[in-house]
Amino acid sequence: MSRKKRESKTNVDLLVPVTDYKDDGSCFGKMWNMKNTTCSSCADRILCGVHFQNNIKKVISKKESQKKFIDLECFDSIPLAKIKSLLVKHSGQYSQSDLLQLILAKSKSKNKRLANAYIKKNFYTTNEFKVINELIVKL
Repeated sequence: MSRKKRESKTNVDLLVPVTDYKDDGSCFGKMWNMKNTTCSSCADRILCGVHFQNNIKKVISKKESQKKFIDLECFDSIPLAKIKSLLVKHSGQYSQSDLLQLILAKSKSKNKRLANAYIKKNFYTTNEFKVINELIVKL
């Protein structure tokens, strides 16, 4: 007995991205939650999820372009070049805690964790400075 060839149920090419969505005022693509009974029983739940994901990406990119990040706003007022030249001039004389206190004094933030992240990003990851025996040394 030979097997019958399966028939194609749809004529949709799955390799072509979906770009055309219908907006008939329903919840399609606006609220997607598979725990909700309405969403889990909907026939368009996969396309709705794709449309919802695209909408969320647009909203996130719009909000990120409108607002600066808090940690960047807090450390805008720091004269980074002056501090780096001070550390170069007095290499081996400043400790990490001295640099932390200096950054906190010059910034708008009093959060030590943010200040440490700022120091790590701007001083240590650029391979300009290194900590030896708890003192900051120019490489």
